[in-house]
Amino acid sequence: MPDHVFSFTLSIDREMFFAKFSKNNEPRQMLLFLARKYCRGRYPLVELAVFFGLSANSFGSNVYKFTKRVNCNRELGKKVKELQSILANVKYGN
Repeated sequence: MPDHVFSFTLSIDREMFFAKFSKNNEPRQMLLFLARKYCRGRYPLVELAVFFGLSANSFGSNVYKFTKRVNCNRELGKKVKELQSILANVKYGN
């Protein structure tokens, strides 16, 4: 995925997405949430978790907690919807 998609929407650095063990790292949590939503049919949950350096349980727990936050926080929900709309227009494949 192009770097500009995330930096435009979230105004963060790419390194933030892959920073391990950082509590309240909203960009990383959002990436985990979107990876589960958009990649789950293509990759098993365990494989997604390993990619991010997590156990499957930890990955699922992070996604669950972020989903609760999205449902309770209107502004965060708007960010997620904006990013999902951008992702819907990205062309994949060869």
